[in-house]
Amino acid sequence: MLVSAVLSLLFALKAVFRFGQSYYGHILAQKLERDMRREFFYHLQKLSFAFFDDRKTGDIMSRVTNDISKVNDMSNHAPEDIFSSVLMIGGSFIFLVSLNLKLALITFLPVPVLFWFSIKFGARMFSGFRRVNRAVAEINHRLENTIAGIRVVQSFTREGYEKERFDKDNDYYYESYAGVLKYLAAFMSATIFAEDFTILLVIASALVGPSGVGKSTLCSLIPRFYDVQEGAILVDGMDVRDIRLKSLREKVGIVQQDVFLFTGTVRENIAYGRPGASDEEIIEAAKDANAHDFIMQLPNGYDTNVGEKGVKLSGGQKQRISIARVFLKNPPILILDEATSSLDNESERIIQDSLERLSKNRTTFVIAHRLSTIQHAREIIVMSEKGIEEKGSHEALLAKGGLYSRLYNAQFDGLMPENVL
Repeated sequence: MLVSAVLSLLFALKAVFRFGQSYYGHILAQKLERDMRREFFYHLQKLSFAFFDDRKTGDIMSRVTNDISKVNDMSNHAPEDIFSSVLMIGGSFIFLVSLNLKLALITFLPVPVLFWFSIKFGARMFSGFRRVNRAVAEINHRLENTIAGIRVVQSFTREGYEKERFDKDNDYYYESYAGVLKYLAAFMSATIFAEDFTILLVIASALVGPSGVGKSTLCSLIPRFYDVQEGAILVDGMDVRDIRLKSLREKVGIVQQDVFLFTGTVRENIAYGRPGASDEEIIEAAKDANAHDFIMQLPNGYDTNVGEKGVKLSGGQKQRISIARVFLKNPPILILDEATSSLDNESERIIQDSLERLSKNRTTFVIAHRLSTIQHAREIIVMSEKGIEEKGSHEALLAKGGLYSRLYNAQFDGLMPENVL
């Protein structure tokens, strides 16, 4: 009893101290960021015209937003990381010395080499992040400049020219960050080592597994939002890395849980799936998505402005417009990423009907949180933190008694909420 009480007290104290460290650490970092931003702004007021003549507004904005936020991150996490690392290495060394001096020396022999590598990596990453910061500043400058002069841009019909200039800045940012990621990747643990994963036409596959195991990441490998580190993603026997990226993504349609609509009309958002589509084709896509009826009830029908990010529409309405967008695109490969998980039952029923029509005669991947919706899939792929755990039909996986069987029984016995998958 005494041991249990002491352990309970220690765990309680640990929770209290961890809360205090996290809360006050973040508060301190926020205060530091606030004070630095204030001092930076005050200092700007005192600088001469010559200073501003030689610098871009976007560069200054990047300093006051992006750079100071990085200081916040460093002040919040760096001290505790350094302290814990020094404590762990020092404590381990002392412990090993007390056990066996020779063993301790052999164990810590690589430490100087690792320290040297850390310095070399750090220098290269520092140089890389400086390029990233310059790229962010250029993008901020380009945005500020174009928005401020938008009347001139449009009156001279120079949108194409501005697009090229922005693409150049944007590509520079991408290339700069990609250069940094080469070094960061050495310290990152890979989340998925995909085995050869072949897509056969007109096969409906479902991905299930606990939250955070990489279901969405695995599907993101198909249109190459990420590239595989091991193995290959094959479409009709061809490695996706050998397919032209634009051509590959034109063949893939994605319906996500978090719908994004652009500021503009309903018509423009649906037509985003295929620029140049006729009104008849747009309306037909909306009907297929069960969206036409509610669109006609909007103030201006298909010409109704949806607001920023579709704020004027409900979640179910936005989802149906996003489905209509994919209907219009008409891709042979379809990814449904928990497309109905955040909807009420009535909206889900309507949208599920649309998705079934959309999936017909297409290679379809369904990421599902409700296992009842994927029981008829030709193949169910079950994922865990280790990667792909098991594959098979619903009946075969239940009979196997593995992870899928446990997830299924837990959900239908009411022991596990549906949204943890």
